[in-house]
Amino acid sequence: MPRRKSLFKLKLRPETIKGIVAICLAVFAGLGMIATFLPRGDMLGRLHEVLDRQFSWGAPFFALILLQISALLARVKAGISKPNTIIGSILVFIALLSISRSGSLGDNIFQTISQVIPVSAGVFLILLGIALFG
Repeated sequence: MPRRKSLFKLKLRPETIKGIVAICLAVFAGLGMIATFLPRGDMLGRLHEVLDRQFSWGAPFFALILLQISALLARVKAGISKPNTIIGSILVFIALLSISRSGSLGDNIFQTISQVIPVSAGVFLILLGIALFG
């Protein structure tokens, strides 16, 4: 039986795919910022609830990290779009969320580390070191 040709064949270059992902991340970051500060309406209200549950006070910083990743994918020539800056931002963000046990992400990370190191002061020092290192 002969093979059927597909009616719609889409070939995208890798740069095009990176551009589309960068735009999607930037739009999501913008929506996250708007939902954090102006949670009016059904969609923004739900997004605010999800961001608040996951990150608590860190929701705007999560949106900034998404913007940094978007700038990296879009190849923006700026200091914030370098990979080492993004990794440092993520480390500081996660460490500060964990130290303050903010949101479910910070609480889960703190609980996971405290299972390995039962002393809370030790967990705090490790997370503080990660924040300073990042």
